[in-house]
Amino acid sequence: MHTYKFIFFIIFIIFSFTSHAKINQPYGLFFIQDNELKEGKKIFEVPTLKSDLDIEITGLLTTTKIKQYFINPTNSYTEAIYLFPLPSKAVVDKMRIKIGDRYIEGVIKEKKEAEEIYTFAKKQGKKTSLVSSSRPNIFKTKLANIAPGEMIIVEISYENKLEQNAGEYSIRIPTTIIHRFDMNKFKKSNEDNINNSLNFMEYDPDIHSPINDYNYTINPYTININLNTGFDITIPKSNDPIIVNKISSSHYKINLKNGSIPSTKDFNISFKPITSNEPYIKLFAQETDNNTYIYGLINPQINVDNLKLNKESSITLIADVSGSMSGSSIRDMKKILLDFINHLPETFELNILAFDDNYNKLFNSPSKLTKINRNKALKFVENLQAGGGTHMLGPVYDALVDSYSYNLDNQIILFTDGAIGYETEMMALVHQYIGNKKLHIVGIGSAPNSYLIKGLSKAGRGTFLYVDANNFIEKSNDLLFKINRPIIKNLHLILPKKHEILPIKFPDVIANDPISFFLKFPNTKLKDLTNPIILKGTHFSQPWQMVIPVNNIQIGNNIKQLWAKEKIDDMRFKNTIGYLDTTTFKKRATNLAIENSIVTQFTSLVAVDSQISRNVNEKLKTYQIENNRHDGWIDPEFKKLSNLFDQSNGVSNLMNINNLKEIDLNTS
Repeated sequence: MHTYKFIFFIIFIIFSFTSHAKINQPYGLFFIQDNELKEGKKIFEVPTLKSDLDIEITGLLTTTKIKQYFINPTNSYTEAIYLFPLPSKAVVDKMRIKIGDRYIEGVIKEKKEAEEIYTFAKKQGKKTSLVSSSRPNIFKTKLANIAPGEMIIVEISYENKLEQNAGEYSIRIPTTIIHRFDMNKFKKSNEDNINNSLNFMEYDPDIHSPINDYNYTINPYTININLNTGFDITIPKSNDPIIVNKISSSHYKINLKNGSIPSTKDFNISFKPITSNEPYIKLFAQETDNNTYIYGLINPQINVDNLKLNKESSITLIADVSGSMSGSSIRDMKKILLDFINHLPETFELNILAFDDNYNKLFNSPSKLTKINRNKALKFVENLQAGGGTHMLGPVYDALVDSYSYNLDNQIILFTDGAIGYETEMMALVHQYIGNKKLHIVGIGSAPNSYLIKGLSKAGRGTFLYVDANNFIEKSNDLLFKINRPIIKNLHLILPKKHEILPIKFPDVIANDPISFFLKFPNTKLKDLTNPIILKGTHFSQPWQMVIPVNNIQIGNNIKQLWAKEKIDDMRFKNTIGYLDTTTFKKRATNLAIENSIVTQFTSLVAVDSQISRNVNEKLKTYQIENNRHDGWIDPEFKKLSNLFDQSNGVSNLMNINNLKEIDLNTS
């Protein structure tokens, strides 16, 4: 008889179980003692999860419905806690739980009140769910009183808009969370004389999950997309195998070729509009509560043949070489940097900083790229190794305050996966010291921290992009192209009515980057906007303008919620940089979130069943569901870190074998 090596198998339930159904066949996620199925070895089961996503894209706006399946294959009632990522601009506005054929709708409440409602219902033995947010791109689902043998589905809905970069539209779906380095906990650990090698990933239960360290992945994603832009586009492409069914030149239906993908990296779909070099304009409006809300995206479509490379420029590259960049991320980044340096003209100035717990500089200040200096730069990059913590503040501050030539464009490019927990401090630092420089961010790897990446580029008045193993050369060339060509400056809108606008001040437009904005016209109907919207600026030091006819505006949905999220994000940014005190920010953001029924750091969605499922005398076990390691990450200290997390966290670990129920595959 042959001995077969098995790691796991997943069988998802295709029928519903009653509240107290007796388990008579295996389902859920299983693993085998010592990873080997043979006589004398035991099989154990754990609570598990899968996620189904249905995405509707109409024009430039998206609505995504997520179904999270929670299964309890144990003999005890359970509470499941699951952290999951979403795009940083996602507006979570609906939640309901499905119990058999019944639905329990969620309501938006202030965060503390929602937690109290959830806790009270949990103690009563009622099924209850809570969806909250600790970061704009990290959310948490808590689901209590799942009966033995029961599957519960939590349905979450969020609104978003397509991203547009370098003439390409995209939608990015994060599926796992990178673990953020926490500066404050690192300092405390140093004070307690804990080994520094364990501290580049300190665990916070609001932004970290236990990590699945087995040779299989959990929580597979299914993704279905109905893409109907209303304008002609190229055939959508993805970083994963997909099936694309063409309905028309503007309408496609997209499915995963393999049925599902592991939750180990971001999933991305992209396409381009089929247009000429004429200005490309898309405006969407929603009338509600006697107000008109508009989302606009304007792409000047500057003819690239007319753009010329700057003769001189000063560029500082900042390379993240911390432990979270180990594996494929560090390899990809080194390839990007080497390619980037090789393409720079000799007339450019260059400097490189690399950081983990400390940071090193290639030169004291940016220096001309002579043959000798270029070779020094290439050797500097080739010697980069990943390891240690993510002390980003020092090198970014150094690059910001470094002396520079007032006659040159001064560009800073930060390459990072953004695995830090002190995002607000970084944004405040950049805003305070950016001066006349520009900071651009390259989000590298399979699951970059989009909240940090977008926030830093906003504070640094620069651009951002994402790169991975499939597109690093193409994207790095795009970056080199964009930052070293002339830009449109001094942009502003001339509007026909009293209004609120976000952003209040437009950034400069880098070649092929669009302008995106939100407008609110109080006490105004769409028909009242009779005059065109005019965008003005300077291009090649000459006056430049674009006229936008009002009849170009299309009707859209959920723009009010998107506007509210954008306004809260703007208030958060002002609070971060010290322009808005925390008390005022919290009050205004909470009121706006409740008014528009959206989840923020101050509000949550809570649902409570009217029926009691668990007798209060029956024990309730709590599990925090694991996240997969993101694709390509290699961490030699992982076991130590996992143990550190288990010791510091009061939540039971799914993979603690003492808490799991042994099963018999021969049970009929």
